[in-house]
Amino acid sequence: MKNLSLVLHGLWAIATGVLFYLVLRRPSAEPTVLPAAAPGQVLPNIYYVDFDSLSSKATYIKQLREESEARQRGISRDLDRRVSQFQQEVAAYQQKGASMTAIQRELTEQDLGKKQQEIVQYREQVADRLAREEADRAEAMMNKIREFLRKQEGLGNIAYVLAYQKSANILLANDSLDITQRVIEGLNAQHAAEKDKAKQK
Repeated sequence: MKNLSLVLHGLWAIATGVLFYLVLRRPSAEPTVLPAAAPGQVLPNIYYVDFDSLSSKATYIKQLREESEARQRGISRDLDRRVSQFQQEVAAYQQKGASMTAIQRELTEQDLGKKQQEIVQYREQVADRLAREEADRAEAMMNKIREFLRKQEGLGNIAYVLAYQKSANILLANDSLDITQRVIEGLNAQHAAEKDKAKQK
């Protein structure tokens, strides 16, 4: 019985050794390589536009931005004027308040409270309107760019045109796929033609 146990342990040790040998002898896996395009296979055309450059150099986009900034400045001045006028009324009340009757003070305070509420409501309405206008401008800008890209010759069957920004998640962009300058020049020429046409009317 004791000999049988020794034989079994011996066989177990030999089997374990054989398994280790077979596992360690197997060649390491080859690194995975992305398959190349098959001969004659056409890969989709994917281009990109550097959106930072486009925003700073395309006249149409600059015009939209300037219009937006001018509108914001105008609304900000109007809001400042209303707040300043309200503050003057509050200061005048504080000076004259001691000489007023209790009823006059109550009526003046109610009036000032109503005006303050109107200013707060006006500020909220203006903020909402500016946000909607900004969204409309952004949509108009993107539609203009898309419309321009659809008309482009020589870019083949476009699959995608990506908007690349340095702060975006794209780590590497091949310069040969960059059509930023072409888009800037094309949009500027188109915008100039549209302005000339508008002047002639």
